Amino acid sequence: MASHGLSWPPWVRALLPGSETQKVLTHSDIPALLVRSSVTV
Repeated sequence: MASHGLSWPPWVRALLPGSETQKVLTHSDIPALLVRSSVTV
């Protein structure tokens, strides 16, 4: 069965924040800095 979502290459997914992180960054009243300790592809 075909996927209904977009299939991004791993390097693109590594650059994008996760959905929960995106919610925090979007709805935060104060500036937030996203820091990743490691990225595995």
